[in-house]
Amino acid sequence: LFALCWMASPSVRRVRTPQRWTLERDARRGSLERGGRRAQQPVSRARSTPLHQGIRSTRAERSTALRPPLGRPEQRSSTRPDEAASGCPQSVAPPAGVRVSVPLFPSPRDVAIRHDAWVGALPLPYSGSAYCAEVDSFRRSFPEHVWEREKRKMPDRLDWRQGDCDLVRSTVDALLRAIPDQEVVVSHSDVLDYTPGRMLGWHQDNMSATKSPPQLLTIVVTLFAEGSHHTQWCPIDRDAKALGTPRPPGQCGAGQICVFGVGCNNVLAHRAWAATGRRVVLVLFCTSAAVAREMEAVGLV
Repeated sequence: LFALCWMASPSVRRVRTPQRWTLERDARRGSLERGGRRAQQPVSRARSTPLHQGIRSTRAERSTALRPPLGRPEQRSSTRPDEAASGCPQSVAPPAGVRVSVPLFPSPRDVAIRHDAWVGALPLPYSGSAYCAEVDSFRRSFPEHVWEREKRKMPDRLDWRQGDCDLVRSTVDALLRAIPDQEVVVSHSDVLDYTPGRMLGWHQDNMSATKSPPQLLTIVVTLFAEGSHHTQWCPIDRDAKALGTPRPPGQCGAGQICVFGVGCNNVLAHRAWAATGRRVVLVLFCTSAAVAREMEAVGLV
C-alpha cells in the first residue's frame, strides 16, 4: 500500500516520461525560446555600393533601408566606459553643406610630375574626438570589415564604406568639392588606426593608369593624432632594387593632408609609424582625368 501511494505522488508524475518533461520545460522556458528565435533574425548591414559610384552622394540619396544614421543615439547600444569618461561624443550628425578649404593644393601638373609629396593643412569640419568615436562605433558594429593586424605590428585597417561613417564620408565629400579643377574620383579608401608600436613599413603605392580602376594619386588626411607619430620618405635607387639614404622623418598632426602622384611614387618609398598615442588616418586612392592629361603630355603614360 505504501508503494502504491508513493508512485501516485505529484513529484514522481512530473518526471515519469521524457515527453512530460519536455512539455513542462517548454511551458517554463517557452517565452525565452521565442524571444531567442526573434533575436536570431538576420540583419543586413553591409553597403554594396562601390565607393567610386557613391562617394559624392548626399545622405538623402542613400538608402533608408540601411542601418539608422549615426545621429540617433537611442538606437545605439554597447557604449564603452572609456568613451563616456573621455567625453567623446557617441554620435554626431553631420551638418548640411559642410565645406573645407585646401589652400595651395598642388596643380594637376604638379601631382603628375612632382618628385616629392605635397604636405599642407586641412581645417577639418569635425573634432578629432568625434572621428575617434565614429571609428570605435564602426569597430563594434562591423567587426567583419576591420582587419586587426596587431600580430604583424601594423595599423588596423577599416573598410569604412561598409558602415555608417557619416563624418568620414562628409569630410571626403567636402574635400572633393574644394578641389573641383582636379577632377578627382576616389577609387578606393581605407581608414588606418595607428597605436603605439604599429608601423606601415617601406612601400610604394600601386599606381597605374591602366589597371581598373586606375590610381594616379594618393591623398592622406590625418583625422586625429595624439602622441608622437611620424612619416618618412626614402629615395629609390635607379635600378629600383634598393633604397637610398632615408630623409629625416616628419611629425604628423591632426588636419595634416599629404598628396603625391606617380612622379613621386616612382622615385620615393615611404613608411609611417606611431611611437606613442593614437593616430586615425584617412587614405584616398584616387584617379583624375586632369592628372591623366598632364601625365600624357609629359610621356608618363
